[in-house]
Amino acid sequence: MPKISERQALIHAILIATQDETRQYFGNFETDDDFLEDDFEDPTLSDSGSSSASSTSSTSSTSSSSSTTSSSSTSSASSGSQVATDTASNPDTDDEHLAASMQFSELLELLLQTRVLDKSVVQKNSQLHLVLVEYKEDDPRRFRRNLRVSPSTFDELVTRIEDDSIFQNRSNRMQYPVDIQLALALYRFGHDGNAASVEGVAQWAGVSVGLVVKATRRVMVAFLRLHDSIICWPSEAEREEAKCWVESVSCPAWQDGFCMVDGTLVPLFEKPGHHGEAYFDRKSNYSLNVQVLYYIIISL
Repeated sequence: MPKISERQALIHAILIATQDETRQYFGNFETDDDFLEDDFEDPTLSDSGSSSASSTSSTSSTSSSSSTTSSSSTSSASSGSQVATDTASNPDTDDEHLAASMQFSELLELLLQTRVLDKSVVQKNSQLHLVLVEYKEDDPRRFRRNLRVSPSTFDELVTRIEDDSIFQNRSNRMQYPVDIQLALALYRFGHDGNAASVEGVAQWAGVSVGLVVKATRRVMVAFLRLHDSIICWPSEAEREEAKCWVESVSCPAWQDGFCMVDGTLVPLFEKPGHHGEAYFDRKSNYSLNVQVLYYIIISL
């Protein structure tokens, strides 16, 4: 069930307060009107029994009673008119209502023009310069620890995807450089748990969480487009080269094993929603099993 945002809740509260203020203000006049209607009510119409009784009395008594009633009604009307005049002539109530209405109007105008009510400044201290510049040049081991690839491999990956159309846009605001977006994606791919969360990667890089999501998606799309040109069966010459390499590092009996594979488990941060039990591994984690053919490593 969707939650009510702070903006919507505040608008709703202001509208309710405005309605209550208006109802309370105009309710006073409705009470005065009722009071005046009661004063001007004809007593001959309000009580039929009294009318019947007065019809049996003498003409002079009726005339006297009518004169008295008329005087009383006139006095009551004058009194009611005086109350209405005093209420209308009192500027305090009008000024207070006008001030409250103006305040509510200003708040509503502010809400309509502001997308974020309580803007919080997030302190950012990016690690990108440390990793992509200093570690890349002077400390490849720490570079690899952060991005899980060597500096030379990182540069090659940037070269492969930097011309992809996913990194181009028609907006006046240019995208972040491809190496930064690749670094965000690789850092996210190379960590699990809280370290791989969008918020964690954003704090590490000193960027917004939206950029982390967009950069990850763009990098994945760019590499998927390279599938047909990168993933392929080896040629005959590549097979012979792979066989020679296997014999040199092992023994002649293993020479024909050029298609040997190696695998590793990539832990998932939670159980997949579709056939989740199939991802439960021998280490009591939910993970993906990645297998890499040796000839692919050799061809690179």
